[in-house]
Amino acid sequence: DTLDPAAHAKSQVSGLSAWEWQEPLPQGNALHAVTAGKKLYIAVGDAGTVLFASSLPGEFVSSEDARSWTPIAPIIRESLFDVVFGERRAGERAGASAGEGVFVAVGASGTVIRSTDGKRWTAVDSGTDADLRRITHGRHGFVAVGGTTLVTSPDGLAWKIIDTDIDPPGQGLFPPLFHSVRYGNGQYVALVDLGPDLAKPGDEARVLTSTDAVQW
Repeated sequence: DTLDPAAHAKSQVSGLSAWEWQEPLPQGNALHAVTAGKKLYIAVGDAGTVLFASSLPGEFVSSEDARSWTPIAPIIRESLFDVVFGERRAGERAGASAGEGVFVAVGASGTVIRSTDGKRWTAVDSGTDADLRRITHGRHGFVAVGGTTLVTSPDGLAWKIIDTDIDPPGQGLFPPLFHSVRYGNGQYVALVDLGPDLAKPGDEARVLTSTDAVQW
């Protein structure tokens, strides 16, 4: 991370104390995920910035050609781990999928934010404070997972915690954890890492499936 000498000298002469981000441009936060929709790429990440005064965790970057990226003013402080676009799949009529045409990003402490154009974002209540690590979109809307938590939403606005019973009482100090979630061939699929307390040789994971995002 460097500060332009000329800018530094100018600040010394003028008495300015504010710092400005110089390299790398357009920003220096670590990025965790990227998606595409509406002729726009959206990448999300966390707070690697030290010198850029207005940079906060949860920063967005957008691009129309995947080469020239522009930071979007962050609206939350939490790091973001994944982002998805609600798209219509081949063979589906317009509007057939819940949440179609919506970007949704998830992150630390249950953070969920959504956008209909990829540039203006709104924070919404997910109903959980668990770190949400992965999100997917399918015919019945969005599904996000993290830790022992799975939440669903038809539109990215109203979220519901689903009881999957992957962490029954008395299972030890290391509970099973959701590792990933994806949608394809008409069903949602979530991967669960059983953890050291439950895992046995050759049996370290579970796969949960759902056709409606509610019953697993």
